Amino acid sequence: MTVPVPGDLAFVGPAHLKELSDFQYVELIAVENGIATVKVVGPDEDDDEKQLSLPVDNFTHRAVASSERDQWPGSYIAHPVAFAWTSADGVDEWTYGVVSGYTVSELMTTLHVVCQDRSIRLPLTSTTSVIKVDVLNYALQTGVRGNTAAVSPPELLEQQNKVITLCQRRRAGIPKAVKTMMSVPFAGDDIVPLIRPSNLQLVRVRRQHAVDDETAARTKRPSDLYADPGAESGALATQATHNEGLRRRLTNRSGRGRPLTSDSESDNNLSDQDIVMPPDSLESEDEDIREFQ
Repeated sequence: MTVPVPGDLAFVGPAHLKELSDFQYVELIAVENGIATVKVVGPDEDDDEKQLSLPVDNFTHRAVASSERDQWPGSYIAHPVAFAWTSADGVDEWTYGVVSGYTVSELMTTLHVVCQDRSIRLPLTSTTSVIKVDVLNYALQTGVRGNTAAVSPPELLEQQNKVITLCQRRRAGIPKAVKTMMSVPFAGDDIVPLIRPSNLQLVRVRRQHAVDDETAARTKRPSDLYADPGAESGALATQATHNEGLRRRLTNRSGRGRPLTSDSESDNNLSDQDIVMPPDSLESEDEDIREFQ
């Protein structure tokens, strides 16, 4: 086992350092009698962070390469993000997701992003457009599906800041001015993924639950952003709507509905297997939720 030396990095969480509420990078200051003295470091940290202590074995088990200082990929974990992604039509669009993990190789650093309907491996480079976003804009999906050639990162940030300002002026709920800004209609029962910062567990909540956590009157706010009792019914409703749409398209193909047109020929590959059945549980099977190198 490599003996850590001052200046080394580790990526630790509350289970390793009780003073933390989420996962952070720490830099080794000194080792004495099996105890590592460290300080929290990262892109948003001050140089005057107080010193903390943990067993040196814990530090060693969570050690990461010093090259992670270049991009600090761990600082994205558990954060909702907006990022540019190429659609099936070949358009670079703004997309939302939450970062569940990352991998580092000699060639590149990759963020693991869980989106509403898929998971994505996002290369993190100097030209990658990735914006950490607050929970409110994540739930509202501000600017989603907007062409990145039409909306630059600073412009999207400006939209997100405007949403926060408008919502802060209202006692509860989503202001009308915000609703008119939305690029897609708000569907409160839609399910979105979140990562619990303390243990990096993947959870799913309704958009409305996340909005209420940020905008509802204090007495009506959820007690826990990461626990939504209504998520299961919301997921079932979303999938029922999806299944009904597929059934109608299958019915049309079989001749029991309207005749097929050129616009519906793209549905010819649909089958009964395309119908999504409700899950037995909302527990996630997304892989690599806590994958690090």
